[in-house]
Order: sequence, then C-alpha cells, then structure tokens
Amino acid sequence: MSLADARRIVALYVAYYNQVRLHSALGYVTPADKLAGWEQEIFAARDGKLHEARQGRQVTIEQVLRYLGHLEHLRGSGAQRRGPCPVQGSSRATSRSFSVNLAKNVFRCFCPECGAKGNVLDLPSGNSEEEPVVPRVTSAAPCPTATGEAVSFAALGGTATSSLY
Repeated sequence: MSLADARRIVALYVAYYNQVRLHSALGYVTPADKLAGWEQEIFAARDGKLHEARQGRQVTIEQVLRYLGHLEHLRGSGAQRRGPCPVQGSSRATSRSFSVNLAKNVFRCFCPECGAKGNVLDLPSGNSEEEPVVPRVTSAAPCPTATGEAVSFAALGGTATSSLY
C-alpha cells in the first residue's frame, strides 16, 4: 500500500464518519448536520414520524375498513381476510386481490397494476376530495383478479413476508 492509497482510505473514512455515521452523543445526527445547524429540523422530522407511527397504532385497520365500507366485502376467518381491493376500486365481489391481516394491521393488493401495501396510514381516506396516501391506479388496464383471470402468488413475485419500513 502506498502513501497515496493510505491517504485515500483515511479520507474516505473521515468523510463517512462526518457525513454518514450517526453519533449517539449528538442525538443520532451526523457531525456535518450538527455543524450545519440542521439537527433541529432532523429532530422535528423524526418526532413527526414517531407521532405518525403512534397514531397508526391507535386506529386499527379493521376500524378504517369498516368506516370506509370495505370490511363487509372481505371474506375469511380469523385475522386474515381477502376480497376486492379498496385502493384499486375493484367492483367484482369475487375478486380476492386484496389481503389484510387485521391482527398485524397490514394489507397488500396482489394485483400487479396496483401493488399497494402498507399499514392503516397507507389506506386511502375514502373521501374523493382528499388525496389518498396510496395513489389510485389510473391505468385503463383492469385488475386481472377483478376480471376473473387466475393469477398465482408466485407469478407476482410475492413472498410470505413483507417489509413495510
């Protein structure tokens, strides 16, 4: 290793240490952010995300689906229910593209055009004048499961688990 190589490696580490690595002594912000005076904005954004997460735990997905009038269209027993996708706006009662776990408060639409997934905060409001958190799909292509076309879970690239964060 040459002196130039060593200087390059140290410079990369110093840049990482000061611009990427979060420091517990600084409230989990980078030294560069602290020096620039951005820590209050970072703390405020962090507090907003925590508040949003707390709100998501207070309202269940079952309550939201019932309020929006979609719960009665879902079939299944226990916590797992399937039915037409409220995000996509599926009109066929036999559609099963939308899956929700009422115990975990998460949902997913397996329609390739929609692909919506998330928690209670990611469901549309149901009020057409408000912009939904998950945008409605505006393509002319209908949801294959809404038209009765068989779509396998594996064909959609689905897995048994999902990561929301």
